[in-house]
Amino acid sequence: MHYSAAKSILIENGYIPLPVIPNEKRPAIANWTALDYVPPNGYANYGVGIKCGVGEYPIAGVDLDIIDEKIAKKMFDFVVREFNVPLWRVGKAPKVLIPFRAEKAGWAKRSSNRNGSGRVEILGAGQQFVCFGVHPDTKKPYTWPGLVGDLCDNAAVSLPILSPTGAAEILKHFEILTGGAIPEIKSPTDFDLTDPLDAIQPIGIPLEKAEMLLSQVDPDCSRDQWRNLGMALHHEYNGASAALLIWSRWSAGGSKYKEGEPEQQWESFGKYTGRPITAAYLLKVTKPEDIWAPEPDFFENLPKSTSRFVTDPPAIPMVVDDLLPKGIVSLFYSAGGAGKSTIVLYMAIKLALSGKYPIDFLGHKIQPGRVALLTAEDPDLILNRRFIGILNDLAVTLDVPIEELRQTVDENLSIISTFGHAVQLFAIKNDGVLKPTAYYKSLRNCLQNIPDLQLVVIDTKTRFSPGEGLGNVTATQEITYYEAIAMETGASVMLLHHSNKSSRDGSQTGQQAYRDASAIFDSVRAAWYLRGLREDELAAQGISATDSNNYLLLENSKNNYIMRCPDKIVRREGYKYYTSKVVEKMSKADRQEMLKRSVYDKVVDALQNGPATGCSQAELIKICQGLKVSRRKVVDAVENLIEDRLAERRVDRQGFKIVLTDEGRSYNLEAPIA
Repeated sequence: MHYSAAKSILIENGYIPLPVIPNEKRPAIANWTALDYVPPNGYANYGVGIKCGVGEYPIAGVDLDIIDEKIAKKMFDFVVREFNVPLWRVGKAPKVLIPFRAEKAGWAKRSSNRNGSGRVEILGAGQQFVCFGVHPDTKKPYTWPGLVGDLCDNAAVSLPILSPTGAAEILKHFEILTGGAIPEIKSPTDFDLTDPLDAIQPIGIPLEKAEMLLSQVDPDCSRDQWRNLGMALHHEYNGASAALLIWSRWSAGGSKYKEGEPEQQWESFGKYTGRPITAAYLLKVTKPEDIWAPEPDFFENLPKSTSRFVTDPPAIPMVVDDLLPKGIVSLFYSAGGAGKSTIVLYMAIKLALSGKYPIDFLGHKIQPGRVALLTAEDPDLILNRRFIGILNDLAVTLDVPIEELRQTVDENLSIISTFGHAVQLFAIKNDGVLKPTAYYKSLRNCLQNIPDLQLVVIDTKTRFSPGEGLGNVTATQEITYYEAIAMETGASVMLLHHSNKSSRDGSQTGQQAYRDASAIFDSVRAAWYLRGLREDELAAQGISATDSNNYLLLENSKNNYIMRCPDKIVRREGYKYYTSKVVEKMSKADRQEMLKRSVYDKVVDALQNGPATGCSQAELIKICQGLKVSRRKVVDAVENLIEDRLAERRVDRQGFKIVLTDEGRSYNLEAPIA
């Protein structure tokens, strides 16, 4: 499609188009970056660009400028899955551009470091991307292979919103996939470990492993060794700031540390032109051993005889009766911000108190024991506020002084925070196999020293492993290592994780809502999904819209060894949680009718309170978007209104308008749908 044909459609859809020189990527006009830019007329045979970062609906173009096909696919799958992306543009595969709507105007460009596989750029103010035209290298038209078409078919208001946090997640995922912006490696192990200068190229050490190795070296080493270690990190990670942070933090542990000196040295390393000191030097200094080498007689030493099975086997031991068995790996997942960390901390504190006080968890009896909670996402201030908030509420409920409760909790609950530290329990080896790190061994040793351990919480799974998005084989390996902890300690290991972003509206449940490889969900023995309630569920429970944020639904998605627990409605009051019986759910037909009525009424209300001359479809979409109604539902509601003769389309100088009929203006929002 040429500029002159697409211009008016794109403007109507909320975009700012500009003409692009045929068969090139450059704009055909000079003033397109000006704040008062107005799309010109003409340019019949020119390509079409989309201006980014400005306007009522500022566009952010996520440009996956990646030439490595495997990494390109992983990045594309990640962005599509996590942000519910409906459309994308392809010029020169495997490179892809994905349009978003920026959270606010003035969005500045963000980008990753470039390495052998390419880079990721997130286009913002002062930039544009080609929407339609011919690619200068392939000599073929740009395509939009998604199911919903191109930007002429989709209003800007309907694009997924990208926040600065979301942009950072995308760039971080690329850095993880490429090993922290490590340049492409041809032969990662082709060097002599006995000669620290033998390797010239980066050797492919994951950043978290480099941090672990560096921690084995005395920061009060000689100045030459200290500087050589810094040069090795600078070379291995292409001067990345994350590597500088690791070197600086390690240096600060020595008595010779001078504030600001690592940063000054780091800058000078970038100007060094001699033969490089690489990460092979770090390997030589630390001389790591593969402590996880296979045992030669592993299977020979495993028990084989069925005599170990007794005639009258004992009952399955429980952490929380009829809810959480002991000695398994389980999963507790929800959308970010739903409150999974807080409710699990609430359970952990109750478990720590249950040996001394009459206490339960959501109506289920608790078996006394100790809990270890490993957390990485929240600083101590937030943990402190949640901890004291829960104890204060329990002190009132139990009529016990908080100091007495604290003493019991201190004896039975360990909260281990790695916030601010790049701790990875696992690493991906060069052969693609997930292996435990020294951090994993350290955690196992720590947990083995806690007597009568009932529960181990990992908050969150992703914080401690690079395995997300790497497929079912890697996922199964990861669960196996957590099972080893459960077997050695006898405790239940609970992994906290996130649901996919498209499940926020409650349309997906169980495994559908889970994010990551299906093998994770299949391998754990129990799983719980925490989410908000849908409109039909709130109505069925008799919960008002103003009170809806105080309620959650806890779904026991699977439980292999005991009867699956029925869904629970959970009410939050401060740091207290109560349960109520779930009222019978609406039928699918009733739910669809209720949702249809809800959207129908919102569109009618917008027209009744709008100008007498009516609203354009784009204006209606904008109004209803603020009410969390999608573009497609608004379009469907408009068609239903016209079919029901409550509205009609009229044409004026500004185009088509949706105008209520006399019957529509008197329509009672409380009446049933015709």
